[in-house]
Amino acid sequence: MAFLRSFPSQVVLREPWVARECSETGATFASRREALEGAPISTDRSGLNPAGALSPGSLTPFQVVAVLVNAMVGVEVLSLPRVLARDAGTGAWLAVLVAAAAVVLVTAGITGLGDRMPGLPHTAYLPVLMGPVGGRVALVALALYRLAAVALVARLFGEFVITAVLLKTPIEVSIVVMLALVTYQSRQSIAAFARLQELTFLPLVLLAIVVLAPALQNVRAELLFPLLGEDWRRSVTAAPDVVGSYLGFDTLLFLYGLATPAAYAAGKHRRQARVAALSAVAIATGIYVVVVEAALAVFGQFELAELQWPVLEIVKTIRLPGIIIERMDAPFVGLWVLAVFTTLSAFHFTATHELGAVLNLRAPSSLALPVSIVAFALAMLPPSTLAAEQAGRLVSFGGMGLIVVVTALGLLASWARGAPGRRSRSPAENPGPR
Repeated sequence: MAFLRSFPSQVVLREPWVARECSETGATFASRREALEGAPISTDRSGLNPAGALSPGSLTPFQVVAVLVNAMVGVEVLSLPRVLARDAGTGAWLAVLVAAAAVVLVTAGITGLGDRMPGLPHTAYLPVLMGPVGGRVALVALALYRLAAVALVARLFGEFVITAVLLKTPIEVSIVVMLALVTYQSRQSIAAFARLQELTFLPLVLLAIVVLAPALQNVRAELLFPLLGEDWRRSVTAAPDVVGSYLGFDTLLFLYGLATPAAYAAGKHRRQARVAALSAVAIATGIYVVVVEAALAVFGQFELAELQWPVLEIVKTIRLPGIIIERMDAPFVGLWVLAVFTTLSAFHFTATHELGAVLNLRAPSSLALPVSIVAFALAMLPPSTLAAEQAGRLVSFGGMGLIVVVTALGLLASWARGAPGRRSRSPAENPGPR
């Protein structure tokens, strides 16, 4: 069949319902991906064809980790300690772990769905699994959620900048500059996008350690007790507030299919691709636990609950006399701006490709500027910082629910059509197309 020839011999799909569904809709997977992503499919493992089309094996597992961690750790990390100090007290670490467990379950569902559709991003397989109408509705809903997330992250970024850094700069200027940078990034290929995320990942982690490590000199361990807080149930009920800080992990819907074919060929699909996704969640969890516990140990739960930007206040307490940089708040702000940029890039890039798939555009990157214009308009709607945070909470809950529903419907549709679970095959086990 024609669509089999679009994959390397080690990545053959043998589900007859796939061929039947594609035949019924009048398109093979190859032609569907051409329509949705803008160029003929290349089986070259090195990445992309000159047109910048998405292709199987475009991403490495490390790039998946980098994109997911950068997407999750962003603007929310500044206010998360305040929220947890108010809602969970000294049991804040437990709330983070409960939220992480929920995210791991959803991540397992996304990877399970990706296993059944190897080599395809969700922009290609959702219209096949859910039908042309249902698939497009799902993609539109996901794109709108990401668009709202871009708007609110940009707004909170602007609020922080005019409050703590550039006091006389209009908030519109800060937001426009950040969205302009993100727009330029979203017009690049998936290879350029992933490479930038990869290059910024390790420096961000190392710089965060260098900047925050001196704060240990101000830690008072007694402020961390009792470890479970006054009531452990407060930690469980506070977990939904933490889930919003993990949003960005759902970018895995888009990335997983682009990383799986290379892993299939090596016979390590489940181990490499799943471990990459779970490692990203584990890294983000570690960052959140360290930041929250450090804030509690420096300020205590009652003072912490009153601080607007607790992490910045931690950095301001650091003094390094005799060092070239005696105050660490300036390097921290630069580090945080880069983290916000990578978070916005992940949401913006994915939303652009989702809308491009809905409209069958050959070049989804042409939507990057319109998406940014709409995001700017939405970002200016909340009348205050508090209103923006409340709207962000609603978007977080709605986004998480949407991801769960789309993933569950995708899995149910694949099972209903008789798609068996996948297992890793070596080249010798998989003879390829006949």
